[in-house]
Amino acid sequence: MNAAEYPRLIGICLEADKGRGEDCGFCTSHGSRALLGAFDGCGGLGARKYADGRTGAAISSQATSETALMWLRETGDAAGLKIRLDSALRALMDEMEPAGRTNVGSMIKPFPTTACIATAEELPGGGIDCEFMWAGDSRGYILRPNGLRQLTWDD
Repeated sequence: MNAAEYPRLIGICLEADKGRGEDCGFCTSHGSRALLGAFDGCGGLGARKYADGRTGAAISSQATSETALMWLRETGDAAGLKIRLDSALRALMDEMEPAGRTNVGSMIKPFPTTACIATAEELPGGGIDCEFMWAGDSRGYILRPNGLRQLTWDD
């Protein structure tokens, strides 16, 4: 079965305030693997606005999502993903931070985001092998016959 056909994989990304969301996510497949990701832009911490009108929180969650998805499609595994994400976010900060406007408050961070990334592959003979990577309070769950089970905890 192709990962895109898994009837039991779900990715949910909803905006609380339509058109103003700072979160990002993906749910897709690459070969026989399903790829899922959820990225929370940490709105209050990332309230600084940039020249294009977006907040640092929105920019960081989108950049992190795009980088993670591209890496997983290119390599097929999680090896080196943290280094790639760190490099992409540092380059983004170097490019955009001088153009940023400072908002009032010392708790504001330039590009805050959390992440929960999962790869899933069906095993021969049944079952699914999942690998989770996460930072912050975005969480990964599995839905079992007896309900949801949390698989990651706040980092």
